[in-house]
Amino acid sequence: MDSNEISVQGDLLKYLESEGYLQDLATTGAKYLQAILEMRSKGLLGPALCFRPEINLTKLKTMSVPLWRMCVEQPALAERLLQQLTMYILAEFLGGRQLFSEFDCEQIFTPLRLSLEADDLEKESLQKNSKQQLVLIKGVLSSYVSPSKYVRSCVTRCRNGECPGAQLKRRPGSWFKGRLCFYCKTEELEMPEERDVGEEVLVTILPLQGLDTAVGGKTSAIQIIFKDDLSAGLTIGSTIQVLCRPAMLQRAPNLTLEACSRVTTELSLSQTKMIPLTFHVEEFYSRYENSPWATVAALAMHFGRDMLPYGCLFNVRMNMILSLASQGSIRPLPLLVLGQENVLASRIMESAAKLSYRSLIHGCQNTISGVARKWEDNRENHCVEAGSLVLASEGVCLVGDWTGLKNEAKTEFKSAIEKGFATVKLPNKPLEFPMKASVWTHCSQLDKKMLKPVIE
Repeated sequence: MDSNEISVQGDLLKYLESEGYLQDLATTGAKYLQAILEMRSKGLLGPALCFRPEINLTKLKTMSVPLWRMCVEQPALAERLLQQLTMYILAEFLGGRQLFSEFDCEQIFTPLRLSLEADDLEKESLQKNSKQQLVLIKGVLSSYVSPSKYVRSCVTRCRNGECPGAQLKRRPGSWFKGRLCFYCKTEELEMPEERDVGEEVLVTILPLQGLDTAVGGKTSAIQIIFKDDLSAGLTIGSTIQVLCRPAMLQRAPNLTLEACSRVTTELSLSQTKMIPLTFHVEEFYSRYENSPWATVAALAMHFGRDMLPYGCLFNVRMNMILSLASQGSIRPLPLLVLGQENVLASRIMESAAKLSYRSLIHGCQNTISGVARKWEDNRENHCVEAGSLVLASEGVCLVGDWTGLKNEAKTEFKSAIEKGFATVKLPNKPLEFPMKASVWTHCSQLDKKMLKPVIE
């Protein structure tokens, strides 16, 4: 270990002490060593110690820039450094030297858990310009695979009892047939009862700006693996910000990332979009500033100003602003526009929908609520994919011409609006998601027999 690594390790030690993690490690480590003694008396190596302190990058940068840079640019090296430091404390300060040597670092499981302050999530420039660098991903969780088990580490030994490799040794990852002993090149044996097993979930993230093209499959989805404590409570349709790094084992042709932390965000005023007011709106407000209704009416006229005269289609514009204002409530208002101009209605709806937190154009090739399917011929695992209503949560789902939908699609849209939730059917039980999307559609045929079931 060179002088730079020693300096960085000292900074890491100071950070862990300042956050109280060293005290936690001392308490947990003492109990762990006692359990290991009992396991060794039975001829077993014993389980790995799991130590996962959360490192706040914002605080860390004020304490040690070199350590902060290592966590951002080389997260795998920072994780290995944390592992070695934990083993050193366990062996030197907690009396574990008689049980472990400096080469037994795999007995310590230290997954890197990093976080940023909420105010710094947008400020940090974490880009995908390096295969090793930390990446900040923000988007909508569009699908996930049901939780599955993975092997963190395994215990092996050499078949040859006289070989130095006959001693039990913990190795990272799962064991594979044909692995040879380092000393005598004899095939090794695994001790299945000593596997260290965790849980992982593979998810797909869609960027917010790509929702309009997500239905057509033209946007680039990002696959991220969430392991152990980060794999719980994932919900499709939620907006999520993830600090992640390249995964050790790639699951797809594209680069698969592994999460180091996650933050689920909710709709807030700071996330709403701002638009410049025209001269007409300002003049109207100054003339009738004591009338809230006049102000709202003037704002409604602002929609589609580049394609319609100022006073045209007042009712349509007014109902669009009311529907946008209802977003974030328990039951957002849907919108059905009746008229002969389909193209004009579609264009003004798309223009106004861009002011919402999310906007998505539903296509016939996409599901409405969502779907569950088998995952890669695996009978136990399944993949849950979000449909248009779930992806458009806290925003607008543009359905287009109502008469162009199939009867099954019309029934599902109306059912979701009436019941207040979208349903995804799973093999065991259905998943219900609160209806948080405003459904916008238009219709040109004024047949009363056709419109009656739509309105009712």
